[in-house]
Amino acid sequence: MDQKWDPAAGTVLTLLILASSVLFELSLLAPAVSASPAPRSPICIDGDSSFTPGNGVNGGGDGTAENPYLIENWLIDASSTHGIHIRNTTKYFIIRNVTVEKGRERYYGIYLYNVRNGRVENSTLENNLYALYLEDSDYNIISGNTVKNHSRCGIHLSNSDHNIISGNTMESNSQSGIHLSNSDHNIISGNTVKKNWHGISLSSSDYNTVSGNVVENSSEGISLSSSDYNVLSGNIVKNNLEGITLWYSKSNVLSFNTCTGNTGSDISFSDLAKSTSNTLEANTYATSQGIPGISNVISSPGQTSAVISWTTVEPSSSIVEYGITTAYGCTATEGVTTSHSVTLYGLSPGTTYHFRVKSVNIDNNLEISGDFTFATPTPPTSSLLLLVVAAASLAALLSVIWHLKVWWGRTGPAL
Repeated sequence: MDQKWDPAAGTVLTLLILASSVLFELSLLAPAVSASPAPRSPICIDGDSSFTPGNGVNGGGDGTAENPYLIENWLIDASSTHGIHIRNTTKYFIIRNVTVEKGRERYYGIYLYNVRNGRVENSTLENNLYALYLEDSDYNIISGNTVKNHSRCGIHLSNSDHNIISGNTMESNSQSGIHLSNSDHNIISGNTVKKNWHGISLSSSDYNTVSGNVVENSSEGISLSSSDYNVLSGNIVKNNLEGITLWYSKSNVLSFNTCTGNTGSDISFSDLAKSTSNTLEANTYATSQGIPGISNVISSPGQTSAVISWTTVEPSSSIVEYGITTAYGCTATEGVTTSHSVTLYGLSPGTTYHFRVKSVNIDNNLEISGDFTFATPTPPTSSLLLLVVAAASLAALLSVIWHLKVWWGRTGPAL
């Protein structure tokens, strides 16, 4: 039996294409310049009029999308105040190739408050309270940064929407590598997050996309708390104490994630903090809690029917979608169980069928397998059929002759 994963995930793909487009366009507008950072004092910009050379602006133009302000190539000691503090701005700017360090237990590396249209890229942030803290800040891009050894979180968003966090490396931060609090419609993609207490965590945050990240060697890989309508897709979550965990979260989509080597559960919906009406599709995992837990999908085809069987960890419904393409088009159902068996009738001989199984548990969490295929046997060819008929006829004739011989031997002269 062949298994083929369907890579289509339209919503996620659309968001990622949009994010890539934005990043590409900004990179064309302001080409990166790499140089050794020069020491300078912390930067504080309050309002659009404060983007001046005296406040660390050392390149760029007039703060438009086509010609953003540049703050680059600085080495900043944050031991006495926040390293870079920008607030109450809407002008376009880029912070890049800066190093901000030594804020330790008191100060942030970069703090954006009530900021739109900013970008932080290719910078090193180390040994601060937070690396980057965005508060009430929307439509910003955080990409390609190295974030290590912070007393609390690496990247923290509070009441901040429509931001992109992409291609960063978060390592050895005491709390979360990336944390969202009351923040919606953000994209977190392509980050490497390792050796943090929480890898990526969302609290009271909705409609975010978390995709293509690698999260490893943390207490919890990816966790959602009271967070709804998020998409978690294509992440690799490995070697954590817990893989993907949901608490009091509903209507999220988890698809095509790979969860391996986690000490507890690879995917866990807490029994004490119910998460309902979530959808899981084609995830790879070994252990689970609070979800149907589909495994051991097997097909047994005949010429015109097939039996599809699978198991679940929790009692769940039995649904099979099937057809000659991945659009399926036909559905067969049975009852609630943990050992599922559904028979498909009315199949055509000699035909390849696609199918997937679906199960819904008591908390209305729906799990969908990946795409599988089976082929119904081809009926015998006409020549083979004639040979079979001829053989059967010969056998019948020989039987008749034998019975006649026995009868004649009993009633008449010997032959």
